[in-house]
Amino acid sequence: MDLRKLQVCRKCKKQFSLKSGTDLHGSHRGLKFYFGLAEEIIQYRQRNDMPTLRMLQDKHGMAYATAIKLRSKLSADLAKFHGGLLGRCICVNFPRLPQDMVFGTDTHLLLLEREMQRRRWRELGIE
Repeated sequence: MDLRKLQVCRKCKKQFSLKSGTDLHGSHRGLKFYFGLAEEIIQYRQRNDMPTLRMLQDKHGMAYATAIKLRSKLSADLAKFHGGLLGRCICVNFPRLPQDMVFGTDTHLLLLEREMQRRRWRELGIE
């Protein structure tokens, strides 16, 4: 669906876009970009770290001022109750990982599997 295309409310005839009324309102990048950047920030947070502004600037080809605004906007959104707009679509409740953990390795996947099982048991009152 085109993000810039305006939709019309059937009841009040007011025009709106998919990003209207959200933290992403007025932004020029697509939702895929923001979800990717949010995922990146979440992965850094799991290691008790944060992507540097220069890294964001170089990796995503944006101005330094834009990197500052985006990182703070996305961090604030993900810190909201239930993860905000982006956090509701991306799992933000992952366990903390060791600094040297490599994503996608067998060790990483086993750690996630054990954590999921532990949380299931806790919900059932077993642990």
